[in-house]
Amino acid sequence: VKVEKGAVVDETTGEDTPTPTTPTVTLPALGQATATDAKGKPVTTQTQMSGGISLDGKTFKPTGEAKQLSDSVDLNGRIQADPAHVKQKVKVLVTLTYQASKDSEEKFYFKLSGAGGLLPWTEGDVASLQQDPFQSDVTLPATLDVTMYHGLLLATGVVNVTFGYLLEDGTAVQSPQPVELTVTE
Repeated sequence: VKVEKGAVVDETTGEDTPTPTTPTVTLPALGQATATDAKGKPVTTQTQMSGGISLDGKTFKPTGEAKQLSDSVDLNGRIQADPAHVKQKVKVLVTLTYQASKDSEEKFYFKLSGAGGLLPWTEGDVASLQQDPFQSDVTLPATLDVTMYHGLLLATGVVNVTFGYLLEDGTAVQSPQPVELTVTE
């Protein structure tokens, strides 16, 4: 019996069943992406970004406030790529800024690695983002959904998350504003 890749077979009958699909979630628009070339100079892009946080399975919003660490969080983004970038190989990037509170002046910068871990990052250092990006060697489709986090909260404070992609020529495209999560207890 030959089974096509991605097919689902009912174990009781041996028959193919329709492949389940994940419904597309509605994400808030973040606007037109910002982009810089390999030298850090601003360039124009038609890429549009959407993204948000869902707390305990509720509607996605661009900002969220969790009352306790036991709240479940989903952090998703959507990239509607510039037509000139579609079908190019890219690295998907996710960066975070953490503050102990909104009033705290001290900020810590991280990037999400391909293994899902947090790695220290120096703000603005695009070159370091190329090493161990969130996703590597992605052929950019017209629309790319990025699931950045799903799970329980790890610490109190304020986290601002930006996401985007890096073209092979060094052009970095990122969300124009961060998705923000505040955890109070």
